[in-house]
Amino acid sequence: MTEIKESGVYATRDFCEGDLVATYGVLSHQVEPPGDTDMFLEYNGMYAVGDPNTETAEHAQFITDSASTNVRLDDGATIYDIYEEDIKSIISYLRTSIRMQNVSNAGLRFYACRYIHQGDKLHLHYGTTYWLHNDLIDVHLQDLAEEDSELWASQGIADEGTRVCKVYKAEKRIIMDFIDILEDILKAQ
Repeated sequence: MTEIKESGVYATRDFCEGDLVATYGVLSHQVEPPGDTDMFLEYNGMYAVGDPNTETAEHAQFITDSASTNVRLDDGATIYDIYEEDIKSIISYLRTSIRMQNVSNAGLRFYACRYIHQGDKLHLHYGTTYWLHNDLIDVHLQDLAEEDSELWASQGIADEGTRVCKVYKAEKRIIMDFIDILEDILKAQ
């Protein structure tokens, strides 16, 4: 279903929205975040350490984010403490990452969140906590998510692939709302 090439993971066939694309190859499970690798996935209060063997059939641990940011936020920083250039970098990351994202996960299973053509590179939105080493932005996104009725309604959908796609669309809308907030902060600076 997928293959690894030098620059990432690629679809070996077409996928419709909601189709299972890949699973995460697990080397081990840990209670604490692993300090010696950046190939891990947090889920259900545990950390799945990705299997570095590229010869396995499970490739989701090699799916990359299409963008990144080198901004690092200090502990205790508020959203209003972020420098103008850093806000611009965060906005750029968010826009690019959610525009390019074509898979989303439920635990260790990764689903197509839009139509994926054979040969397309797979992209996952890692999120700002991963890149900023700080959960400040995610806290604000969670506040917006609590007000999103479509996100809450998606929790009752039985089919996991369909549910993952509904959550992805709600999260994308929430991130766009947050970008508007960041742009308003820029205007006020």
